[in-house]
Amino acid sequence: MGIVQATASVATVVGTVGRSSTSAMLTAVLGATSHNPRRTVVLLSRGSSEAAPDAPAKSWGEVLSSLDLESIVAVPASDARLIEAARLTGARVVTFGFDATAEVRGAGLHASTGGTDYAVTIGSDRADVRLSLLGEHLAENSLGALAAAHANGVPLANAVAALEALSAAGEGIMSPVDAGGDILLIDDSASMAPESVTAGLKALAMFGTEGHRTVAVIGELDLGPSEDSAALAAELHREAHDRIGRIVVRLNISSLIVVGDNARHIHNAAGLEGSWNGESVLVADAAAAYDRVREVVRPGDVVLVKSREAATTILSALGAQQGGAR
Repeated sequence: MGIVQATASVATVVGTVGRSSTSAMLTAVLGATSHNPRRTVVLLSRGSSEAAPDAPAKSWGEVLSSLDLESIVAVPASDARLIEAARLTGARVVTFGFDATAEVRGAGLHASTGGTDYAVTIGSDRADVRLSLLGEHLAENSLGALAAAHANGVPLANAVAALEALSAAGEGIMSPVDAGGDILLIDDSASMAPESVTAGLKALAMFGTEGHRTVAVIGELDLGPSEDSAALAAELHREAHDRIGRIVVRLNISSLIVVGDNARHIHNAAGLEGSWNGESVLVADAAAAYDRVREVVRPGDVVLVKSREAATTILSALGAQQGGAR
C-alpha cells in the first residue's frame, strides 16, 4: 500500500488549538491509502491554519473559500454554524465528534495515564480505538482525522491502525516522560494558548480521578499579537491568567506551581478560591519551578508542565527519556 504525504497543499487543519496534533494524525490516516487524497480540511474551530514554508497561515474563512466541489471538509457535529459555512462551499462535508448526530461518531470515551480508548461508528462500521495519546481532547481531534480518512475512502480498520501506531502527537503535546520513582511527567508545553492550557488541565484532572495526585506547572500564557491599547492589553492579560487560576481550583488540581511574575495572576486567582484544598506557589523562574517540583512530587503523582522554559529545565535536569512511564 502506498504512503501518501499529507502536505499543506492537500490537507489542512484549522483551529485555535489542536492543529499540530491533528495534522500528525491526518498525515498518518491519509497515509493508509493507495491513492492520492482529495483536498481535505479538518475544521476544529473558527481559528486559522498553521503557517508552513509552502503555505502561509490562513483564516478559516479563507481556507473554506479556497475549496471546490471535489474537496472534503470534516467539521465538529456540535458546531452548527461551522457546518453551515462548510456546506456553502459545495464540498463534501462530514461531521465528527462524540455527539449522537455525528456521521463519524465516538462513544465510550475513557482517558487514563495508559492512553485513551473509545469506540467509533461510521454507518454500519464500528471499531474500538486504543490510542497511546493522552487526553480527551486528542481523542476528539482523532475523530476529525478519522472523518477525513473516511471521506477519502480509507477503510476504517486501516485508519484506526494508523492512529494506534502513533506514539506521540508531536513534541511537547501531552508527551509522557519517565521522571523515575513511579512519577508521570507530561510535557504539554508546545502551546501556551489559553484554550490549550485549559484542555491540558482537564486531562490532568481526569488522571486525578484514578487516584493520582495532580501537579500543574504553568507559565505565562500566549495571547497572540494584539492591536489593543497598552491598558486594555494588560487587562485582557490579567483576565486570561485569572481564568486559568480559577479553572485549576474548579478542576481540583492538587498542587499548582506558577512560573514567573508575568503569570502571577494565575496564582492570585487560585488563592482567592476558598473551596480549594490544594496549594499554589509562585516561583521566580524555571529553575525554581524544578526545585519546587522536587519538593512536592511523590510516587504516583502526575505532573503536567505547561511552561516552555520549565519544561526545558525540568527535562534537562531529570535526564528524562520520552515515552516511559507507561
